[in-house]
Amino acid sequence: MASRRDKNVADATTKLGRTIAGALRSWAKEVGADDIASDVMDHVREGFDVVRDHAAAGQARTKARRAAKKTRARAAKKAAKTTPKKARSAAKRKATRKTTRKKTVRKKQ
Repeated sequence: MASRRDKNVADATTKLGRTIAGALRSWAKEVGADDIASDVMDHVREGFDVVRDHAAAGQARTKARRAAKKTRARAAKKAAKTTPKKARSAAKRKATRKTTRKKTVRKKQ
């Protein structure tokens, strides 16, 4: 699934491209410069293709990141389920013991 930002970029680019094309066509009809208008539109299309490609790459990155996150979450859940409860609590106790053992109590003089 693509991020909302990537979709918005693609949609806005398409809409802007259509608006520019419409304005350019009407200008070309008024002035009679069809050749210039077609050249300009080719350049505009190339620019928008670059923007669309960038948005598509962003969508691909988002999909890959989400898939990796889901995989990690599943693996962690499975590991937590397969580890016996006794082992988990023993490890916790050991960690607590370690930290408390290092504390030193000084006697008052």
